[in-house]
Amino acid sequence: MVPLPCQSHLNQLLSLASLISSHNLPVHFLGSATHNRQAKLRHGPNPNPIHFHDLPTSPIDSPDPNRPAILAYMELSRPIGELVQEMSANTRKIVLIYDRLIAEAVGDAVLVPNVESYAFNCLSSFNLFYIPEHFKDRAGDIHNTIRLIDGKYIDLLAREEIGGKQQQWAISPTLMPKLNINHDTITRHECLDWLDRQDPGTVIYVSFGTSISFSEDETREIALGLEQSKRKFVWVLRDADKADIFSREIRRIELPDGFEERVRERGIVVRDWAPQVEILAHKSTGGFMSHCGWNSCFESLMMGVPILAWPMHSDQPLNAFFVADILKTGLFVRKWEEREKLVKASVIKDVVERLMAMEEGVEIRKRAAEISLAVNKEFWEGGELSREMESFISHIRR
Repeated sequence: MVPLPCQSHLNQLLSLASLISSHNLPVHFLGSATHNRQAKLRHGPNPNPIHFHDLPTSPIDSPDPNRPAILAYMELSRPIGELVQEMSANTRKIVLIYDRLIAEAVGDAVLVPNVESYAFNCLSSFNLFYIPEHFKDRAGDIHNTIRLIDGKYIDLLAREEIGGKQQQWAISPTLMPKLNINHDTITRHECLDWLDRQDPGTVIYVSFGTSISFSEDETREIALGLEQSKRKFVWVLRDADKADIFSREIRRIELPDGFEERVRERGIVVRDWAPQVEILAHKSTGGFMSHCGWNSCFESLMMGVPILAWPMHSDQPLNAFFVADILKTGLFVRKWEEREKLVKASVIKDVVERLMAMEEGVEIRKRAAEISLAVNKEFWEGGELSREMESFISHIRR
């Protein structure tokens, strides 16, 4: 397995690796030493071991929208190919699963005669019609979604005149049970205790992922908008992750003077990691102001939390359009075509009010709840994940 070197993408393929290894198949995880160290901590003492292989990489800084970390991985086609070639001598078939966004990094590996390659699509299937085709001889695609949400797009991709002869599976590891961690060493995050004391559906969760940093002006406007809305909130305020998450270099983001004191009765600011799935699942959470990364969109749909969409780059504008205009489970804070404009506090205040206090918001929250109910019924009770996973495992074992 070859992940893209960014936090959320790494987590997805690691979860998928754990699912595959639980079927008694050996799994080899290829990444930089730093990312493998991170993955090992998350994987924990799993009874189905994953074999980690450290790849040589150049020093990388923060994974900003220009993605220097991804560009560094483009140089790894040869070492990845050599490692796969070496493994291929000792087995009948190698199944190579790679993040679609770094397909170039496995360009040499897919040419090994007994390699069968599969793209893991970390994006919504809705997005794939806007991404150039690659490796037409790959055996199939794995989509990080479920068919109830993306089924018609997956079915289109399965048509030979559109997707070629590739098989298609919807296997989302996003909300799988957490990888084995020693929970005795983990305490409940304080923001969850704070949420326990709030009324149902009254809190706005504000978080923009691990690859986005705001300017001082943008941060000030968000703070003032939340304050002026007079709504309760949990705001995850942190800089974009460094490629080396173990680095101690952390920029403290400054807020307007006196802000935290003025809002302390109705809002909290979290300056480190926050348990997003648990926050979205909490009964007090009534809205999610988000950058619209696909993981965040999918998690909000599963939990029935409407989105205040603020796309920043990459697939996020299309995800925001999908959530707000197609699924009707969100509102735009700022549309993509207005990305050069500074979002003022008054805009943030108004969109929060539209969601939390107006008839428009009532309909959106109702729609989000309906989709969540249907999705969870199919995902858990209907056994979609098990069916798709068993189909994939049977296919690669043939």
